[in-house]
Parts: sequence; C-alpha cells; structure tokens
Amino acid sequence: MISAGIKEVKNNLSRLLARVKAGEEVLITERGRPVARIVKENVHPCSIVAFGPERADCVAEPEHHERPYLGGRSLGKACF
Repeated sequence: MISAGIKEVKNNLSRLLARVKAGEEVLITERGRPVARIVKENVHPCSIVAFGPERADCVAEPEHHERPYLGGRSLGKACF
C-alpha cells in the first residue's frame, strides 16, 4: 500500500491512479493521519451497459433497489 499526503496526491494524481489501476492501494493522509483510501474499482460484467441476448443474465434488480451511478446518466433497468 502506498501512503501519500494530500499535496502529493494533488500534484501526482495521474501517476497514483495508474498505480491503483495496476492493483495497488493508496492511503491518503493529512498531517500523517489517514483520511481516505483509493482502491481499484471491481467492475462487475453487468456494470458495462450492453443490450441483446448475450447480456440476458444481467437483468436482476440491485440488492438495495437503487439505480447505480452510470457516469451521470441513468439508464433505468438496462443491465444491472
């Protein structure tokens, strides 16, 4: 796990995100105290919006019955 202060995160966000994409975790600290963690998102195959019979298994409702965040737009029950 990488530890980085807020200023370092601000100045090196692209590099840190590249490391997160590679599987590392980043612990963000403020004055030496942990305040947040950046981890790689686990992408479920159904989180990629697709239509057609190849995604017929992706029509179940989410467990909490809320629409997931889809980049600022909601597509109803397209593929959850």
